[in-house]
Amino acid sequence: MPGRKGTIEWGRLLSSRRRVLIAAYLLKEADETPIDVGDLVTGVAKMEADDPGPVDSEFRHSVHTTSLQHHLSALDAADVIELKNGSQVHRGDRLRPFYALGVLLPGTEL
Repeated sequence: MPGRKGTIEWGRLLSSRRRVLIAAYLLKEADETPIDVGDLVTGVAKMEADDPGPVDSEFRHSVHTTSLQHHLSALDAADVIELKNGSQVHRGDRLRPFYALGVLLPGTEL
């Protein structure tokens, strides 16, 4: 498969609801144009809080920190996303399959 970056541990990747929300946000809001990490984080925080209004700054900071420290790099390594310069996110070749698995597995609530 083109762009393959090695063996993927789907179970580990899918164990985080936030990673699935990142995929959902990218599928909904981003086309072929890269999206700013700050915009992604704000969108994911709103999805997680299930509130379209302003996001609490502490909660947004928490989502930002864990996304940068854990989630985005794991998704990038699996070719679900492409993280450029730590500030821009592009859709990866495996974004749709990852999201499909995330919403089809029992116990997933989005």
